[in-house]
Amino acid sequence: MLALCALAAPPALRAQDGDFDIELEQMPYFGTGAGYVRLFMFVDYEGMNSISRPFGLGDFSGPFNMDIGGLMFTPGLVPNLRVGLFAGSGTKQISRPVEVGAEKTLYTRTIYFNDVVISSQIDYALPLSDALAVFAGGFLGVGRYTFGASQTRGGGENFSMVFPADVFHGDSVANLTNFNRFARQISYHVFVCPMVNMEYTLTPNIMVRAGAGYNASFRLDNWSDEGGVDIIDPPSISANGVFLQAGVFVGLFQH
Repeated sequence: MLALCALAAPPALRAQDGDFDIELEQMPYFGTGAGYVRLFMFVDYEGMNSISRPFGLGDFSGPFNMDIGGLMFTPGLVPNLRVGLFAGSGTKQISRPVEVGAEKTLYTRTIYFNDVVISSQIDYALPLSDALAVFAGGFLGVGRYTFGASQTRGGGENFSMVFPADVFHGDSVANLTNFNRFARQISYHVFVCPMVNMEYTLTPNIMVRAGAGYNASFRLDNWSDEGGVDIIDPPSISANGVFLQAGVFVGLFQH
């Protein structure tokens, strides 16, 4: 009798399988964690180059790289929506030894561009599988641009030569013998970076990101020096342009 029941059971189970339609619903994306992102930004250096060329330093070239870190999480109020907060900076510079003055003293001459940012991020996930998702969204934040030039004697310089009161007083002799120079202008801006990312969860605790986007910034004020005095008629300088990005995050992610 038991043997007959055992033989009859598989067909009954198969019949039940055929009687019901089972639907597997895709769960909303879930992810929370902290990570690091490197941006490779392809900006227009023409404004910077118009300054660096007369200084004898040549042209800025190559991507402008930014290192950014932050936190992100899915609040759960809207399915597949993720938010975050990030901050970071990047610097691009040209530096070259130069001989200055009648005695051909060796100095190091540098021109640099710096961007410091703090940003919110919002993304919408399009899950492709348990471990792979496409995200459409972007950064929205504020930042500070700094563009500067310096020239200091190679091998080190005494404090009194870097901060000489007589140069500020207009002493002509000091001006002839001291060729240390510093100049800097600062401007604040808002920016928006629409982007698309592909993210893959290697393990439930490690996720990697690759993507592309565009950075558009808008100045909030004029370029000014350290004392807040406006710099009149400067060339166009910004980090606007297409960018690529790569990142790695640790936390708890859909897998």
